[in-house]
Amino acid sequence: MYYRRRKRLTTLIFYYARFEVPNPNGLLRLDMTAQVHIQLTDVKNVLTIPLSALGDPVGDNRYKVKLLRNGETREREVTIGARNDTDVEIVKGLEAGDEVGDW
Repeated sequence: MYYRRRKRLTTLIFYYARFEVPNPNGLLRLDMTAQVHIQLTDVKNVLTIPLSALGDPVGDNRYKVKLLRNGETREREVTIGARNDTDVEIVKGLEAGDEVGDW
């Protein structure tokens, strides 16, 4: 089959980098590839919510969330901190035990 146009099938971005890695047992070989996760920050004992619970941005590191309380939904502004692929730290605007909904 031939295609006239190229289509982007993924949103992945690949970066090429050079690392020095100990290889005492010779298990690593030339032309091998690796998937690397780089940890930029480490936070412990913080309040987090799923990224899917973040609504529209309202400023620098500030977003709307849907706060669920007594069967009602209200919008609340939160300030975020560290984040990863699935969760985000809430620095201000929510307390432990608050329930939020997805957008």
